[in-house]
Amino acid sequence: MPVFWGTMMEIIKSDQLKIKILKELAKAKGDLSYYAVMKRLKMNDSVFFRNCRFLELLELVAVHDIRMPNGRAYHYVSITQQGRDFLERVAKAE
Repeated sequence: MPVFWGTMMEIIKSDQLKIKILKELAKAKGDLSYYAVMKRLKMNDSVFFRNCRFLELLELVAVHDIRMPNGRAYHYVSITQQGRDFLERVAKAE
């Protein structure tokens, strides 16, 4: 996990997007579909998928795939406890 040295370090735009995704998921009461998050944040799918995949690799979000009887897969995402802890540290550093 990143360490903040007393003051908020400069955050690049791609990191701001990741934090924005985490904040939106933290407000939700449970899992949200990819589409719901993208719509709320007005983010295109390629940007969202890349950022979400990176957050998943860091274990800040969990992605759940639900396959319907017709074979179509729906992707849901939720914030993990590590993601919530990370947001708290970011808020303290601001």
